Amino acid sequence: MNVFYLIISSFKILNANSFYLLVQDMGVHEVSEPFNYTNLIIYIIVGLSLLFNIVVLLSKKNRRKGNKYDKPEVNYEDWYNKEKNKNSQLNNEIRNLKNKIFSLENKRVSNYEEKKDSQVEGKMQSSLSSPTIEQQYEDEKPKTFDLEITKPQTIYLPSPFENNRFSIEDVSNEQMPTSLYQIILDASNTTGKLLIIENADFTRALNSPDHYLEKACIYENAFSPNANGINIVEPGRVKLENQDWLIIQKIKIKFI
Repeated sequence: MNVFYLIISSFKILNANSFYLLVQDMGVHEVSEPFNYTNLIIYIIVGLSLLFNIVVLLSKKNRRKGNKYDKPEVNYEDWYNKEKNKNSQLNNEIRNLKNKIFSLENKRVSNYEEKKDSQVEGKMQSSLSSPTIEQQYEDEKPKTFDLEITKPQTIYLPSPFENNRFSIEDVSNEQMPTSLYQIILDASNTTGKLLIIENADFTRALNSPDHYLEKACIYENAFSPNANGINIVEPGRVKLENQDWLIIQKIKIKFI
């Protein structure tokens, strides 16, 4: 490129000198325009230099791109050796796993045989010791146990304080002189069977049946002032409600 620039500069100097000589020959007042070949040559050279520079730049770019896409050379011998080593390692691992499986299988078989032998020995020992056990059972005498049967609890009451209702405050665990009714409690102690005490003193009850009897009893026959006693035809039922014994079924009685 420097050569082209030197040529261009030399042509410019020659052009200036030639023009200066022509001016001296023609005189001061006469000016002529010579045909300028040097400028044409200069333009041609400049154009060629530009084309040359463009071609050089394009060739450099293509060379760089070609270097990027160049594939590295593969060493197939090293690759083969690596794969061979991997294959040998895998074969060794497979061999070790087979050995482990074989040893586990042997242990399982030996354990099964030991268990089988121990079961047979246990059966033999039990068969040998069974006669002594039978003798022990034969020698033992049967034991008797006394079962205590708890009797149902009974509570005693005087007359109801209102129709179909006894007060819990009047309850007593023993028969009192004023007691006329008794309740045989169920297992829950909240319900029970209602009865008239057979050996109670019925004098007050027969004198005032509306107060002592009608609130808790149903008459099977008509009341008679000449009656001497009372028989129970059907017992009644009661249940504990709040602080009172509520009569849910009255006693059916008969005057005698």
